[in-house]
Amino acid sequence: MTTKDMTLLLIRYLKVKNKGWIKSLRRGPTGIGYTFETLIGKQEENLPIADFRGIEIKVKRRYSKGNITLFTANPDNEIFAIKRIYNEYGTCNYNKNFHKTFITSINSFEKKRKGNYNFIIKVDEKKQKIKLEIYDLNKNLVEDDISWSYELIKEKIYFKIKNLAIVKAHVKKIGNEELFHYNHIDFYEIKSFETFVRLIKEGLISITFNINVYMDKKRYGNIYNHGTAFIININNIEKLYQKKDFQKK
Repeated sequence: MTTKDMTLLLIRYLKVKNKGWIKSLRRGPTGIGYTFETLIGKQEENLPIADFRGIEIKVKRRYSKGNITLFTANPDNEIFAIKRIYNEYGTCNYNKNFHKTFITSINSFEKKRKGNYNFIIKVDEKKQKIKLEIYDLNKNLVEDDISWSYELIKEKIYFKIKNLAIVKAHVKKIGNEELFHYNHIDFYEIKSFETFVRLIKEGLISITFNINVYMDKKRYGNIYNHGTAFIININNIEKLYQKKDFQKK
């Protein structure tokens, strides 16, 4: 991330900031990010690269203490792994007409119980993998074949989230309309891949699964994988990133 890249994003951010309160261009929780990115001229896509000249943009409510999705990365042998997780460990969900779902967040700090199994994330330094370990309720290991290679994670980090801009906005509602005032931006650069792995070990980076089924007529009952996300709480962002000193207004 060069000073030129940051300057260009800052200029576009300031133009949005100076507009004051802006109506959301989309209803729902994604409106805050979609509206900002639309106003700076970024088109919506799902490419595995950073949003703006090598800088990944995260937009948050001004006083949000929630999580930031760093990137999505399905396990190695994606199709086989996702199907097995769904078929073997999914639990019935009445909101999905009692179809199974597997929606949960798992870290390395403590085992997460779901149905008849416990789940935990482990780092295998010898095999250079981040693994999902699954145990039965008697603490017997059921399997540990679902994993993410270091190579895959490095690719995601350096193509997607090596450089970060966190934009914050005040939010208010007028009737059914949500409005945003984008009024803060910070730039960050990741410390290292080793730091990322250490934070996985410490349980500060979690892996969130969101596997359910399509409910429309054409695809009804088919597995729908929303993506497996690596997340960190915004309060821990400077454990993973170094804030970049940069003159901004």
